[in-house]
Amino acid sequence: ERTPRERQLVKLGWRQVEYNYDRLDRMLKPEDKEKVLALRRKLAKHDKLKPAPLPVAQQVQDIGPVAPKTTIPKKRTECKPGFLTVLDESADDYFNTERKETTSRRSALARWLTQESNPLSTRVIVNRIWQYHFGKGLAPHSSDFGRLGGPPDHPELLDWLTRQFLEDDWRFKNLHRLIVTSATYRQSARHPQEAAMTAIDPGNQYYWCADTRRLDAEQIRDSILAVTGQLNLQAGGPGVAASVP
Repeated sequence: ERTPRERQLVKLGWRQVEYNYDRLDRMLKPEDKEKVLALRRKLAKHDKLKPAPLPVAQQVQDIGPVAPKTTIPKKRTECKPGFLTVLDESADDYFNTERKETTSRRSALARWLTQESNPLSTRVIVNRIWQYHFGKGLAPHSSDFGRLGGPPDHPELLDWLTRQFLEDDWRFKNLHRLIVTSATYRQSARHPQEAAMTAIDPGNQYYWCADTRRLDAEQIRDSILAVTGQLNLQAGGPGVAASVP
């Protein structure tokens, strides 16, 4: 039986073989080429009988229970799998779970990222979703959630949203619904006391009005179609061209 690496090499090599098959027409003699074309024309009459090709999806396959060694350049020392101890000193315990068919490294990472006691993963997710809806995150540096980034403006709100996210079993739709149906999100960009509020909070840190920001292409398209009554609200089904409402 071939190892996962051997199966991968066979698939990569077979791509080249198939490519060489496509070039055979150039190597045929004129009389042989005419015969081949005549046979292809006969076969083409039956093309409509072919079933539709199955959808193709990319996949990731593990290489087996033993992973290849990872070495640090120049030092040539083996680097064992593990987590950043500055985040969690006990995180390496997740690698103790062994399975016969895989290295379990991706499973260990997934378990560590999704454990309820992990304070980073869910807060980063919630902060990025908040940033998507409001144009800025509760923590100003969404790509740097550590000490080098700024602290959250409203840490209690971030913690509360994170707790709701966990209690809803990581359902993103529920989190989106919770945010967009809030009074904070549904505010107008205009405030009756705009001058006074701007003097107190010029950066709108306390969300006393909605920040005006540029819409992306999809939002502009949907807004125009919604105003003209041409937006198709039907969910599901095959994809459509961008020119179709």
